[in-house]
Amino acid sequence: MVTIVLCVGRLAYGVITLVQRQAALMQAQTVQTLTYAAAINSDQAEAYARTLLALHTSDPVKREEYLTQVEDYSRQLSENLRNYRLAAGAADSPSLTLLDKLVVSRQKYVAIRSEVIALINQKQIPAAQQMADRQLWPTYQDYTAAGDALFANNVTVNQQRVEEIHRQIRLIKYATIGLCIFVFLAGATAPFLFLVGLERWVSGRANLDSGI
Repeated sequence: MVTIVLCVGRLAYGVITLVQRQAALMQAQTVQTLTYAAAINSDQAEAYARTLLALHTSDPVKREEYLTQVEDYSRQLSENLRNYRLAAGAADSPSLTLLDKLVVSRQKYVAIRSEVIALINQKQIPAAQQMADRQLWPTYQDYTAAGDALFANNVTVNQQRVEEIHRQIRLIKYATIGLCIFVFLAGATAPFLFLVGLERWVSGRANLDSGI
């Protein structure tokens, strides 16, 4: 009986260890996508801020520096988008759907930003400011909202996965405890039931032999 209980305990321990390892891998993946989503949001804000700085500065050197930084953040954001898609994997369809919406929003935003930057390079600052106020800002709001939705989704997914993992571990622990108790009770009562059955069998045989 003790051997059986130990075997059950070892089996449960192995299952829990396996679940915990899978949980660690799953959590690492979620943290990675969450990190990329945060980086995407940061790159969005930084690139937009540099665009506004280039738009409002009167120093040509600084303007050129800001525009260069816009391109740097834009390239970095493109890389983070690719990394996010790879980290999420094909199985995470809700996140990929939000990512696709973000990409579409970004394409619209970048198209307008390119026109604003072209006007800046042509020294048509008033026209660039007007376009930035009327078109770039509303488009940026949609763009950054899509980024916020992606980040919020990853936070929610992370919480749900952690809760599900903890639930599975609790179920395994409770099932193991219940099985150990059952094995213990079965082992404790088995000799008693055996003796009762044997006594009834002996009594039955005696009754048959005596002709009763």
